Amino acid sequence: MSTGDLSLDSLIKRQSLIEKLWEEVDLYITKKNYPNFNLRVMQKYFYDLLKLLLESDFVTVDEWNKKASLSLLAEEPFFSFVTVINGKILIDKEKAFSIKPEDLYYWHYEILEKVLSEIYYDAKDCSKFKECN
Repeated sequence: MSTGDLSLDSLIKRQSLIEKLWEEVDLYITKKNYPNFNLRVMQKYFYDLLKLLLESDFVTVDEWNKKASLSLLAEEPFFSFVTVINGKILIDKEKAFSIKPEDLYYWHYEILEKVLSEIYYDAKDCSKFKECN
């Protein structure tokens, strides 16, 4: 791909082409490796971590450290509903359910929404999730 004439218009065109190429690569990787995932491949890591947390009442710090750094819990989408006490990561599921789309960057909310809808699917609460509609 040519670097163009270094103008702003040329930069916008290159960025658009790169974005489209990445979307195709991402779709290919996701469909090949995780056919029922329905999110982006880069979201899979966070999805797996959220699922680990939300399937339990707590996760030990040792168990978490095998998968991710403890510092990750200080960032979204985690810090709104987890607390670390005495070597355990405690999960406040009520807080997780109370998170609204405008509370998170859309990329993180998509993952949280998917995990919650898969783990806690309930016809009464289904209206909370786009996937259920």
